[in-house]
Amino acid sequence: MTPDQLQHIVCHLIDQLETDTFREKARRTHSDFIRDRRLPLKDLILLLLSNITSSIDHELFRYFPEQDMPVSAAAFCKQRDKLNPEALAYLNRLMVNQVPERRCNGLRWLAIDGTTLNLPNHVSTAQVFGLTANAKRPQARLSQLLDLSNKLTLDVQISPLGTGERALAQRHADVCKPGDLILADRGYAGAAMYQYWYDREIDFCIRVPVSQSHLYYQFYGSGQTEQEATLPECSRPVRLVRVPLEADEDEVLVTSLLDQDQWPAEHFKEIYFARWGIEEDYKTLKSRLQIEQFSGKKVHAVLQDIYATVIHKNIVALACQCAQHQVDGQIKKHPYKVNFTQAARLVKWFWWRVTRGNWLALVRHISRYAHAVRPGRHYARRVRKRQPPASAYKQ
Repeated sequence: MTPDQLQHIVCHLIDQLETDTFREKARRTHSDFIRDRRLPLKDLILLLLSNITSSIDHELFRYFPEQDMPVSAAAFCKQRDKLNPEALAYLNRLMVNQVPERRCNGLRWLAIDGTTLNLPNHVSTAQVFGLTANAKRPQARLSQLLDLSNKLTLDVQISPLGTGERALAQRHADVCKPGDLILADRGYAGAAMYQYWYDREIDFCIRVPVSQSHLYYQFYGSGQTEQEATLPECSRPVRLVRVPLEADEDEVLVTSLLDQDQWPAEHFKEIYFARWGIEEDYKTLKSRLQIEQFSGKKVHAVLQDIYATVIHKNIVALACQCAQHQVDGQIKKHPYKVNFTQAARLVKWFWWRVTRGNWLALVRHISRYAHAVRPGRHYARRVRKRQPPASAYKQ
């Protein structure tokens, strides 16, 4: 990814904001966005994509630095009431489809996983997403399909907490295609799920709990490295692979990659370890980009913020790819990796400028924030009590 390619992708995204097709998708009613306002649809979308984490007045002043009297927060709230959140999901699909695919051993490595989000305590969010028995505020389940090579969220699904992760995983199937490899944790294990991917000619590698099936338990106790097996509810055979861990423990993987020459058993530790990228991605969304710090209480505002944060994260990931190419060209003692947190800060800080061009200067700034990568280092995990996210609600 070069800065010119990045600029082309973002400019194409911005150009779509002024098309009739997007305007139709953005309307919640037929009378929305038909008049000229001080905050038109294009600027409304770009403002949402800037990752709003502070007060609306402050964000508006930052986005419109050249105006003596910027748009008011009330005007912003009235305009966002007209915006259909699915229009932002449509924008994300347009953007990721512009990015060239990166494959490993002929397959595109994807990961699926879910998480929970704490939502604003509002009557509309409680009606749509519900309240659990012990929760003091509504919660939603978020599931995403992540491209592990490009670190891009290809698809995101949001539903009430009672919806299972497997049901949400099946909603991602429209984005998947033959030639993809799905990596998932043990919450997605099951013969019915394997058959679901087989029917769509999509490969998978899923960790399984040994106690889920007597077949897995026998394989775990046999000491074998791998074994081909047939499950009752699956029409095609699967391959069981033992992966040794450093703590004198083993984990069992179920995969559709049956070719032992192309996919040796000793490679599956590295293959499954790549799934950890989606765990880091959730840490980025929640901790770095503060996806739970919503700028509104209503359902449509919550969904807008979630989709906008995902798009913003994807843009930062592409900018990091560009900067990483510059960092890799430097000769140093250790390999260096671009700092995503600093890249997100710079993209947000220069958002008003980069949406009008000049991506090369931004990438050059991002490349200055890189840290050495030293594999094999381990630190004790510090468990901290999670604090509720702070939010400056506007509606």
